[in-house]
Formats: sequence, structure tokens, C-alpha cells
Amino acid sequence: MVDVPKKKKFGVLDIAKYFIFAAFAIWAFTYIKDLTSKDALSKLFIKTPWWVYFGALIGTVINWLLESAKWHKLINTIQVSSYTTSIKAVLSGTAVGNLLPYKIGEYLGKLYFVDSNKRALSIPLSFISSTIQLFVNLSLCIIPAIYILGNTAIAAMNWQKVLIIFSLAILAFFLAFQHPKFKKWMLDIRAHFNLLTLKVLLQVSSIALLRFLFFLSAYAFVLHEMTELSWTQLYMGICAIYFMQSFAPGMLITDGPVRILLPLVVFKAMGANETVLIAASIINYLASVILPSLVGVLFIALRKR
Repeated sequence: MVDVPKKKKFGVLDIAKYFIFAAFAIWAFTYIKDLTSKDALSKLFIKTPWWVYFGALIGTVINWLLESAKWHKLINTIQVSSYTTSIKAVLSGTAVGNLLPYKIGEYLGKLYFVDSNKRALSIPLSFISSTIQLFVNLSLCIIPAIYILGNTAIAAMNWQKVLIIFSLAILAFFLAFQHPKFKKWMLDIRAHFNLLTLKVLLQVSSIALLRFLFFLSAYAFVLHEMTELSWTQLYMGICAIYFMQSFAPGMLITDGPVRILLPLVVFKAMGANETVLIAASIINYLASVILPSLVGVLFIALRKR
């Protein structure tokens, strides 16, 4: 049995949230369907060389092996865990995380492969891993994203709005920090994470950097073989896509449409064919999301036996 946190009561807001996600997914798939036909996509998939699919597969294998290495570094600060177990934990977390908004269930899948007395401490470790990856990715993506998308969003955020948002964020953090449970939780983390040193954090950050570069290169490889866009256009475009994608609700029902629509927004303006972009996005989505999620479901099923 897996010792998981108590579930919150499923309320009206949760129902509304899932309804909105489902409505967006239906609209997105309908919009995408109107852009091309099944026959056009089928012919394109058949015509695509085998090495494109192989490159996407190799890219996702390296991507998730690096993510597992990141988790391996972090989880071994609180328990002895093999690299193989870390791979199973990460893929299981991916499978469960895709079912919930913003992938908040990612740590639940990982709990299957964490010692029962260490599960509470592994939750913030999962948060640390995701936050480091997000920080590295956004740091590398923000300049290309601004260049590609323009500075409209930045211009809209004048200094008064920035000051108000920053002040509210500081106030919210201050109030949360004063909560007794939050203080106890932070003290418990500090007491048990003596091995979470600057060296470990730098190692994890380096792995996160490598992971992003491999993901970027694998996606660019697929698009380069299927379009006439230059490597520079592809790298900058993918950075812009990831930057926007980072603010979308990461959930299986919306992840697919988002991963297909954003390349259309970015690369269509560069002259790429819509059908080709949809096909390339589907290949990338199947390789980087669906495949690891299915493997994760298999690991969970085998673990529960």
C-alpha cells in the first residue's frame, strides 16, 4: 500500500475547472481538425522517413534518463535508491501527473518507489526538482520568446502593475510563512535535508540544463526533417513554444492540443505548412508524453502486484 496525503473534497470549483479544460480540449481538437484532413496526415506519416521516428524515440529516451538522473541525485539525499528505481519513479510520476491539473499528482506516482517513512520528505524534493527544471528552461527561453513573440506582453505590464503584483506576492508569502504548520514543515525539511548541499543543487541544475538541450535538439531534429525551416528558426521557435507552454495547465486532456496549437502559432508565421506542423507535433507528443506515461502506468501496475 502507498501512504498518500489525504484527498481534498471534490467541490464545485474542481468540477468547473475540469469542465473548462474539457471545453478547451474539444474546441482545440475541432479547430485542428478543420486545418487538415486525416488522409493528408496519414500520407505525411507514411512519407516521413524512419529516422525521424527513431530520432524522436532516442530523444525522449535520453530526456527521461536525464530526468531520472536528476531525481536519483535528490532522492538519495534521504534514502538509498538505485538508478533503475529512479527511472521507474519518474515515469510513474509522469503517468499520474498527466491526469491532474498542473501535474500536481506527479509526486503521487513517485511515492510507489519511496520508502514509507520517507514519503512525506520526498514531496518537497519532487517540487524542488520541477522548480529547478522550470527555472533553467525559462531562463534559456525568455530571450528567444521575447524576440519571437514581440514585447507586447512586457509593454502591457507597466511598472505600477509589476509593483502591485510583487507586493502582493511578498505579502502572501509572509502570511503563509507565519502559519504554524508551514513553519513546522520548513523546520522538518531543514532537519532532514542536511545532504541537500549546494553541490547537489548545482549537479541537479546541470542535469536539468542537459535535459532541456536534448529535448530542444530532439524536437528541432523532427521539425528540421519535416520542414524547410533553419536550425536557428527552430531553436528560437521551440524556446518561444516552451515559454508559452510553461504557463498552460499541464494535464493530459489539454497537453495535446496545447502542444499542437503553439507550434502552429509560432512556425506558421515562418512559412511552415500547417499539416506538416501538426504531424511533427503529434510525433513529438507521442514520443515525449504518451510513451513515457504508458511505461509509467506499466511500472505502477507491476509494483502493485
